Amino acid sequence: MNASIWKRFWAFLIDVLVFVVLFWALAQVMDNFSLSVVLLVLIWLYYAFLESSPWQASLGKRVMGLKVVDKRGRRLSFGKASRRLLSRIFTNFTFYFGFFSAAFDKQNKTLHDKLSKSMVISQNADFDPNNMEEEDEPTLTLVTLVSVLLALIFVSLLVWWVVLPQYQQFDAKVKSAPSPTDTIK
Repeated sequence: MNASIWKRFWAFLIDVLVFVVLFWALAQVMDNFSLSVVLLVLIWLYYAFLESSPWQASLGKRVMGLKVVDKRGRRLSFGKASRRLLSRIFTNFTFYFGFFSAAFDKQNKTLHDKLSKSMVISQNADFDPNNMEEEDEPTLTLVTLVSVLLALIFVSLLVWWVVLPQYQQFDAKVKSAPSPTDTIK
């Protein structure tokens, strides 16, 4: 009944392909700032409208035979679909480790599924909410905590080994460069 991790992965890649094509088309006619704002709005509308529509799925999920439901098996409202998308920020913040938590969950739920109290199931699944294990609140599993910790370690190492040395080189060049007032004298 619950969607497999691999089907969800392929659905995600199909959705990314849609946004790559959209990004390329818009980049031909827009500046970077406008493009960023327009893409953020389009991503929100894409997921919120499609996952709250009768399809209950983005194009990628639709192609892979999946749909998004709430914990009772019902279609999401536009507001709940928007909250689901916002909860993906936490999954993205952990450098997608939040997706890997599905591998250790009995119902294949990702971090954003748990936070938004929704799930991805097969389109033709017979959903019986009585068979679902009830969760009172989204729980932070060990996998979720490890994911956040690994993300923080990754960012710290990136800053330490890449960003900080680049800043130090830039700072040294600025300090050793002649000032504009030196060339006037």
